Amino acid sequence: MKVLISGTSEAHRHLRGRRVRTYHLIDRALAGVRVTKQDTMNHPLRWERLERGWTQEDVAAALNRLIVEAQDDETPVVTARYVGRWERTGIKPDPQFRKYFVLLYGRPASELGLLSPDELVSKPSDAEAVVTADRVRGDLRLGLSSPVYTRKAFLQGMVGAGSALFLRPSDVVGEAMQVLTRITGRPTLSRDDEDAYEAITSAQLHIYWDSPSHSVFEAALSHMQLGIHLQRSAGRPPSPDMARSMALTAMLAGRVAFFDLERPAIAEQCLSNAREFATYAEDPQLRAAIAGTMSFIPGFAGNLRLAYSWIDRAHKHLRPSPGRLIRSWLHSVSSEVSARNGDQRRAVDQIIQAEDALGGNGRDADWLDFYNEARLDGFAGYTYLQAGETAKATDYLQRSLESIGNHATRQKAVLLLDLASARAAKEPEEALQLAESAVEILSVDWYAAAFNRISELREQLPDERYRRTLDDVSASLNEQLI
Repeated sequence: MKVLISGTSEAHRHLRGRRVRTYHLIDRALAGVRVTKQDTMNHPLRWERLERGWTQEDVAAALNRLIVEAQDDETPVVTARYVGRWERTGIKPDPQFRKYFVLLYGRPASELGLLSPDELVSKPSDAEAVVTADRVRGDLRLGLSSPVYTRKAFLQGMVGAGSALFLRPSDVVGEAMQVLTRITGRPTLSRDDEDAYEAITSAQLHIYWDSPSHSVFEAALSHMQLGIHLQRSAGRPPSPDMARSMALTAMLAGRVAFFDLERPAIAEQCLSNAREFATYAEDPQLRAAIAGTMSFIPGFAGNLRLAYSWIDRAHKHLRPSPGRLIRSWLHSVSSEVSARNGDQRRAVDQIIQAEDALGGNGRDADWLDFYNEARLDGFAGYTYLQAGETAKATDYLQRSLESIGNHATRQKAVLLLDLASARAAKEPEEALQLAESAVEILSVDWYAAAFNRISELREQLPDERYRRTLDDVSASLNEQLI
């Protein structure tokens, strides 16, 4: 499995300036180390890397992405050299690094060989572990449910609580979760057990549209970790149905991390897990959806070549089962990625193909609930907006708003801001009214993909007077990002 690592140079530039002296201190501390025995290796760290097909450079880059996204100015930059030393020697990473390994690999520090013998003595009994998990989870929920939600606080909460998220399953769906709780330690999984896990997955997919993003992410991540634990306990590859549920859960976590919370590094890890689970799922459309979602990460970062390669891979997955919705969605994804990066000719061509695919034949999977004709109109509106065809963009966006449905509030915020951008030059007052409606939605239902449209609208407003008004309207949202 090939990891997607982007933004590494940016991470190094962010961290290098203030950290040079720290590197020398670390080098000095490691200078006297002599490795003479094979059993000093940290096998779990090395094995987690090898299982993913990563190099030590990949691990260092992924850790640095997490450090930058957490806005952690205290933790030094990680290099491949240090990753190699931690794997080869008896030296364990300092606590400031350990939490990022826990988040990266999704396993507690004790299982990754990161704790010293003295620290392992503090391991609680099973009963104490449950209490600890509840306390950490409660602290996390308290922080995430704060009326003033900040992305920085969210990620720091996830880093701090990541090791506890899979100690005990959350109470999510009543009877189904009770079944899973009974069989957590059982060496095999029955059909009823898998049905219970699937019921929770279906519930999470359904409640996403009407629930706070951070709450859905916490639940999906916890459910994903539970699935991994159950399969490890079973000691065999997952059945196709179980693998499909695990892949859908991981894809949901990845989508929320990327679009709702703007955390591409975490989204990348979740989607990598989804890809791995999907190899057992016997569901070509699911593999295509995961690859298509993965394309947004490099696409939004300006790496068109990598984004297009993911989209091409997605289309190849679809050949055995070409549903009309999933094919149309992939063309829409390609359209947005192209439009965002200035390739307007390809973007318009992909929208035309998306419309053609939607009118074609083919049966789609029942889990595909994030795309329909109204969503296609939204993609088309954005594409024509970027192409400078504002009248055409307005028609598509208005039609999408009229038909998208009451539950899709986050997407409505995107559509309102795109429509505002389409009208900004000729009708700035109306554009500001649309923006105000979008801000009202985002103040209670955060969606990073919509928030980022505000800066695009600002560029379209005709003079500074309207820009200042927009700044005042969106000021409350900026406070959430502090």
